Amino acid sequence: MTVKRLLRRLLRSFMRTLPALTVTVVLFLFALAQGGFLAWFLFYVFIPVDMYLLLLFVYPFRTMTVERTKVNQRIFAGDTLNLTVRLKRRWAVPFFLLTLIERPDDQRLAHATMKTQMLIWLTSELTTTIRLPNMPRGTFSLNQLELTVGDPFGFLNERFFYPMRLLSLFIQSPFSSRSTI
Repeated sequence: MTVKRLLRRLLRSFMRTLPALTVTVVLFLFALAQGGFLAWFLFYVFIPVDMYLLLLFVYPFRTMTVERTKVNQRIFAGDTLNLTVRLKRRWAVPFFLLTLIERPDDQRLAHATMKTQMLIWLTSELTTTIRLPNMPRGTFSLNQLELTVGDPFGFLNERFFYPMRLLSLFIQSPFSSRSTI
């Protein structure tokens, strides 16, 4: 990654956290001007939100390891594709609003985005299943997984793309290998 792209990404992330920092500054100025219990209470309640945003801002998402495996060994047209995604990270920092998205390259599956969402991830390892129902017949390739992490208030949504081992799927007609008597 070049320095220019890194600086652009950092500036974009900082601009996303700017509204939260602005709310903190406004609450602090309100507490200074008002001086009452409620004003200072509001300011101190919002500080953990800012700390969590700072933690998300500096967390090394590129150090996470992502593994994807196919659960179904044989898939026929009309069946549900089950993918197991395993995420590992070094530090067990709580993530709120975690979204995993698998977007196939083929236009026939453009309407069928595989997506799973979790509200809270507290452990250092996560295993989840992504399901795609009614798979059409054909050959498809899956090679990228998108991870989106955000805070509960919507101030920051970080999106990361993980290139995966190419997973090729060949889905055949439901009657091609089943024998009838």
